[in-house]
Amino acid sequence: MASITLFCAGCRPTGPDGGTLQLDPVVRWVGEQLVVETGVNFQPSPAIREALEHGVELQIDLEVRLGRRYGPIARELETRTVALQIRYLPLLEQWQLQEGATTRTFPRFWLLREALAEPRVLPTGLTAAAAPERPLQLQIRARINRDALPPPMHLPTLFSAQWHPGGSWHTWHFGPS
Repeated sequence: MASITLFCAGCRPTGPDGGTLQLDPVVRWVGEQLVVETGVNFQPSPAIREALEHGVELQIDLEVRLGRRYGPIARELETRTVALQIRYLPLLEQWQLQEGATTRTFPRFWLLREALAEPRVLPTGLTAAAAPERPLQLQIRARINRDALPPPMHLPTLFSAQWHPGGSWHTWHFGPS
């Protein structure tokens, strides 16, 4: 008699020690372009904080996804990702936040968290001319990029609830129904 064991790679229990990684996005038009303005509320779990303090670089991806709606489902047209890298420099006792080519340094972790919470404008790729033509869906989420962690951490972080602090999609619909 053969037995089958099933694994759910995306399953995770929710717990109070899982940390927080949340967005509070606002969608608005800037000229002819639709943008999302959001800050990142980041409160790391104990496991994430420990990894950071031991020199592991953490990458938070802000994903903006534009899709074409077909009834209740949508087909992805384009995804834009903004990477935020967080690192701790133990010898200097400094925290760094890198966003694109800009690197900022902070003497305290709470200052880095405040910098993450500052609103940033993210382009969506949607123009005012294209919005009314077809039914579209815009989504945004923040997630920890586990692929950017050192390879020995990939599997353990996949199954640990402390490495899944959030990442739910925020969704808006545009164009004809």
